[in-house]
Amino acid sequence: MLDKEFTFAIVTFNQEKYVIELLESIKYQIETHGKEYKNHLIVCDDASKDDTVLLVTKWVEDNSGIFSDYFINKNEENLGTVKNVINTFKLITTEKFKIIAGDDLIYKNSIYDIDIHDRIFVTPVIRFSEEVFQTKPDSSVIELLFSSKPNKAYAKSLKDSSAAMSTGTLWNGKYNSEAMYDAMKDYKYIDDVVFLRFLVNECELKVCADKTPYVMYRVGNGISTRKENNTPQRIAFAQEVERLYPFKKNKILNKLNSIKMKFKALYYKVIFPVFSVKTRQFLKGWFNELSEAEDYLKLIRDNSGKWIDNSKQS
Repeated sequence: MLDKEFTFAIVTFNQEKYVIELLESIKYQIETHGKEYKNHLIVCDDASKDDTVLLVTKWVEDNSGIFSDYFINKNEENLGTVKNVINTFKLITTEKFKIIAGDDLIYKNSIYDIDIHDRIFVTPVIRFSEEVFQTKPDSSVIELLFSSKPNKAYAKSLKDSSAAMSTGTLWNGKYNSEAMYDAMKDYKYIDDVVFLRFLVNECELKVCADKTPYVMYRVGNGISTRKENNTPQRIAFAQEVERLYPFKKNKILNKLNSIKMKFKALYYKVIFPVFSVKTRQFLKGWFNELSEAEDYLKLIRDNSGKWIDNSKQS
């Protein structure tokens, strides 16, 4: 039965505008691919000041039948992203799971089919906002897909930039440990790079990549992509980035690394595909996937809107 269990774990903070879309995407995933699974839902809210938790509670009550159990927690005070994520990890008891921010979406492909075991499983994410962005995957993901030494490439990516983000990454829940939480606890806003470095360096997990997207990533809403630069939160976030990437404290080294990363992106997104038939085939399939993602996004938003309208009438 252990192989037939899956946990959807959501971390939220002031996401009443988007969280129903995420829940509807999870419902689609379960009803389309996961009926044979024992599906668990965990929601950890970091003291939202809006109606995020109220909406989540109402939606779950209306759709409780698709979950074997669920747990909704709202922190009494704001703990910061990292502590909230750590608390979420501690509630996960299944080996198969996906932790996701309250403004992103689970995509239509079957996340249950991923054979994780002792690996870090890296997948490309579909970026969207009001509509799907017709862009190629991160250069780091393309590199991993076609690299003969993915572990080395992934470790280097984590050292050079945060491009190998956690949004499209999965691993076995048995590697969520107190040692990993200890590595994360000195940060408040940045969690992904810290625990991914831990999994690579301390757990020595094998890194593999898959061309199939399983997650849609909302651009422009998270702390790392919002446009404002001088808020206390953004300043604290930038300081944590400098701790993770010491070269950013040195203007010359930072500029050199920026040039290197831009060249890497140019190479793997433009130059490399010209000489690689497999890469061109992957990118052709990728843009076909993005076209399907537009229809999927519309479906999820329609379902979300219908539920919201019905909840207002009841």
